[in-house]
Amino acid sequence: MRSYRAEGVALLAHEYRGTGRVVNFFTRERGKVEAVAQGIGKPGSSLAAAVELFTHSQLFLVEGRILDRLTQARVLEAFESLRLHVRRLGHAGFLCELLACATEPGQPIPTAFDDLVIALRLLDADHEPVTVAAAATWRILGDLGVAPDLDRCVRCGAALEATRVFLAPEAGSVCGSCFTDEDGETDASVPVSAQLRALTGTLGRFPMSRLSRLNVDTALWNDLLRLERLQIRYYLGLELQSDSFLRQLCRPG
Repeated sequence: MRSYRAEGVALLAHEYRGTGRVVNFFTRERGKVEAVAQGIGKPGSSLAAAVELFTHSQLFLVEGRILDRLTQARVLEAFESLRLHVRRLGHAGFLCELLACATEPGQPIPTAFDDLVIALRLLDADHEPVTVAAAATWRILGDLGVAPDLDRCVRCGAALEATRVFLAPEAGSVCGSCFTDEDGETDASVPVSAQLRALTGTLGRFPMSRLSRLNVDTALWNDLLRLERLQIRYYLGLELQSDSFLRQLCRPG
């Protein structure tokens, strides 16, 4: 069986045959990789640190018929600080679960990997979690090719101007002419202001590492994150376990 090396982040893990773990890694070279790490529950395991959620490591693996096998690992960044704060932990978990559920094994997306690692660094450095999660999620949805279109009406195709509304069941925004009273009665909609559209345009070309330079109101970041969560739920059809926790964290007051 062929061995290989990859740079990856631990996304999810569950127990496997006693002291083993099955770990979902998101790697730069191969996208999502599902691998068995044996002996994790034993004292002194050399692999234990690398399978901790959010850990960024250099991984050494062997290909398997169903699951690959983790043989060695060197931790590059443990992101220990973000684990100590519930809001940072919750938003980091959201990003990792999104990539674990929305990607298939063996499909590398280097830009999404880079966005994830930078987001974890920012959370570890105590940047505002909602800001980091909203910015990273928008970029990751773009990396996956599933970011919602906020520039044209999904019903008539007209260019959107001023304030319009994002309708999650239609995975896009509607113009004033197409918007109906029934559209305003759903909890699966988010107002799309000119400021929100400008922010998403900026995030598409602005490096994540310079996120702190953006002077954006917190309410706008909350609107963007709510829009993204709706897109994930309706367009991707994913009910992320971390989403209900995020709703509690983001609830005003």
